[in-house]
Amino acid sequence: MCVRFPHARCSWHDLCVSSDAATTRTNPVVIYDDVCKVCTRSARMVRRFDWLRMLDQLPRSAAAQHYPDLDLDGIDGLRVRFSDGSLTIGIDAVRSIMVRTIAGVIPGALLYLPGIHWMGARAYAWFARNRYRFGGTVSCELPASPPDA
Repeated sequence: MCVRFPHARCSWHDLCVSSDAATTRTNPVVIYDDVCKVCTRSARMVRRFDWLRMLDQLPRSAAAQHYPDLDLDGIDGLRVRFSDGSLTIGIDAVRSIMVRTIAGVIPGALLYLPGIHWMGARAYAWFARNRYRFGGTVSCELPASPPDA
């Protein structure tokens, strides 16, 4: 029997958790730069679209206390930390967030396509470097070249 969907079968691990695993399950944590206005607005938008509450959020200022192993100085983009300790950054973090929201699952799935991911990585890097033009801060900048997929 499932915790969130009592009549469903537990074949979809992300949507449905057995009652004995519910106490140990933790949602992926979205870590955003709380000094940046654009980043804060983006975090609010994620909260609005996360109807199933599949994601937790943590501002960078608090993340250092919760995750001392992460290097958060000069944060280089949006980050998502998973319960197994793995981490996604930048466009990969956006993709991780999108596939966990009902409205973003199809566009997020498209970001798995090689050409789309490549273009998305460059667009994310450009936007992150230029966020101060859109109301953010210089602390949002990314390195000049994004990692290739």
